[in-house]
Amino acid sequence: MLQSRNRWVAISSLLITGVCYAAAGGSIIRLINNLFMVGMILLMVAGLYTVISGGFFTLFSKGFRSLFLSKSEREYGGYDEPLNDDGAQPQSRSQQVKQVAAIAFITGLILTVLSFLLILI
Repeated sequence: MLQSRNRWVAISSLLITGVCYAAAGGSIIRLINNLFMVGMILLMVAGLYTVISGGFFTLFSKGFRSLFLSKSEREYGGYDEPLNDDGAQPQSRSQQVKQVAAIAFITGLILTVLSFLLILI
């Protein structure tokens, strides 16, 4: 699904910029504010993913997992996902989340820089 990161960044940046322009109603100040706020939210989402995936909360999650899981759930080994029709393995959920976080970071960075550039106009 997320094979071409650059394509998704371009599509999301253009789509969000269009929505911010429509929401601004022709006011350049509102457009700058909207772009900056959406960019900051996307950067915070990407930063939150980086903090969580970096292992900052690992100790807490392991403690709660061992506290609340039953013995049968601890012994459960999981299952293998079947192959796609073309024989290729599907992209794992963690890889998809990593791609979405990277897209959110780059898109947020583009929107924030665009809002700063619009200030200069």
